[in-house]
Amino acid sequence: MPRPTDRGLHHDEEERMGLLQEEASNRLRNGNRRLEETRRAAAESEEIGMNVITELQGQREGIMRTKAHYDDIDDQLGISKQILRSIGVKISTDRFLLFVVAFLLTLANVVVVYYKIQKVLSYIPLVR
Repeated sequence: MPRPTDRGLHHDEEERMGLLQEEASNRLRNGNRRLEETRRAAAESEEIGMNVITELQGQREGIMRTKAHYDDIDDQLGISKQILRSIGVKISTDRFLLFVVAFLLTLANVVVVYYKIQKVLSYIPLVR
């Protein structure tokens, strides 16, 4: 027959073991809960990161398109400058030719008037 003191010790040990198991179970549950929260936070962080990467890729594409448009505009401006310079040179050349033609026509008119005056004067007898 068990002695009462042995029985009390045995009961205390069982109670102590039960408390230890309960504490271990609580720690395990808490650890599992924290692990699940961490997994959830990691998944959420990963999703946010993917969204940021997607948005950054879209912005990069927009910047690349803008740069391409800028390069096209820059090329067109270069061509426009060349055309304007060419037009400026043609205008200067045309203006110079206009002055040359005007000068030659004026000179021709002076020569014609001079010869007409000479011809008219040749018909007038000299009075002496």
